Amino acid sequence: MNSLSREIIDLDRPDTWPSDLVAVLSEHHATLLSQEVGPLSSRYDAAIYSVVDALQPYSIVGWHCTRLADHEVEDIKNNGMTVLDIGLVSRRIGTAVRTGLLSASHGDRLTKANQAAEKYRAGMLWFCFFRPGLAGESGIGDLLRF
Repeated sequence: MNSLSREIIDLDRPDTWPSDLVAVLSEHHATLLSQEVGPLSSRYDAAIYSVVDALQPYSIVGWHCTRLADHEVEDIKNNGMTVLDIGLVSRRIGTAVRTGLLSASHGDRLTKANQAAEKYRAGMLWFCFFRPGLAGESGIGDLLRF
């Protein structure tokens, strides 16, 4: 595929997947689904990096689902997204309190109870690769509702 062509890969329709990607997924299928090979093992990492390499020629659309205030949307448009850290969360909460979006007591509770420093959240951006509406109540329903 050259840099000017565009190919749609619909994750819900494996018949649209490129053959090179299918070959890599087939090769690593057992490892990726294994209960014995954990996500922190070198074998699992090798399988994931093989998939990453196979996807390099393609663009993937992902959705980052979060509740944002209008000023946060503008900031992302102007400056891009930043990875999660305790400083970002503290700044977001502080601004929400200062602008009246949150009460001081709610801001204090969120500051004390957030999970921004946890191992699988800090320093990361998380995306889903399906339309968020497909997630349903067991997926991202609470995030978008509250």
